[in-house]
Amino acid sequence: MHRTTRTAIALLLGGSLLLTACGSDDPEPADGTTPTTEATTEAATDPTIVAEDFAFDGPDTWAAGPQSVTLENDGEEDHEMVLVGLDEGYTIDDVLTEIQENPEGDPPPWVQIVGGTFAKPGTTSEQPLKADLQPGTYTLVCFVPSKANDGQPHAALGMVKEITVA
Repeated sequence: MHRTTRTAIALLLGGSLLLTACGSDDPEPADGTTPTTEATTEAATDPTIVAEDFAFDGPDTWAAGPQSVTLENDGEEDHEMVLVGLDEGYTIDDVLTEIQENPEGDPPPWVQIVGGTFAKPGTTSEQPLKADLQPGTYTLVCFVPSKANDGQPHAALGMVKEITVA
């Protein structure tokens, strides 16, 4: 595996770790009760993800099963959407450890790149990302180098999004 790809995966996983560490800013109710969250949206089927410079917008929960995911690019730079999954029982910490211990090696077998798609500015992907998704946690990432930011991968600029497949 190329060093650039390993670096991009490390950036992806580090960004996902940051997203996971963020908590809710919802205030507690004035009556002193513990706030509860009710699911108000259903899992998306065949979702559309909107790419901006440098974020993904779209549903956080997707339905398990066959999906056709479209990328709509509302940004000024090219964007790709790569869907990555980890085998059950593995965490982002495991991947970061693997990269530190084996920086030149191939990714471990429990890291899967599910698929991806691409769109130029102002367009929608010609080929949607098609996958038969199993329940679990996935991450969307854009590895395209930014023209406006010294070639940094978009993932390093925050273009990652955690997806739950239910």
